[in-house]
Amino acid sequence: MSTHIHTSQSQDDYLEAILKITNENGFCRSIDLANHLGYATSSVSIAVGKLIKAALIRRGHAGELLLTEAGQHIAESVYEKHEFFSNWLSAIGVSKEIAEADACRIEHAISDTSFEKLKVHICQF
Repeated sequence: MSTHIHTSQSQDDYLEAILKITNENGFCRSIDLANHLGYATSSVSIAVGKLIKAALIRRGHAGELLLTEAGQHIAESVYEKHEFFSNWLSAIGVSKEIAEADACRIEHAISDTSFEKLKVHICQF
């Protein structure tokens, strides 16, 4: 992708959740998203509207939530960071619960450039 779209932590979380749910179920509906994130359906409806307006997701023919190319790119990037940090922290002895929580914070704080450099460095060992 040639341009970088700035998204909020909340938008990143929604996009990552849509990716995860779609990968698990083959589709993602708003109710699935609400259940996964533990949010009220009204809150999810507002967020979904904003993601559609930002062209990060769209609705399919059956009303399912589909990531656009831009949304897919962001979701995959956030998911990769989350998995990398969660696995790495677990590997160095951090409990799964803390590793997951810390990975969720780190995935939003680290730039793509720093992440790529860190990943190369850590993977050398």
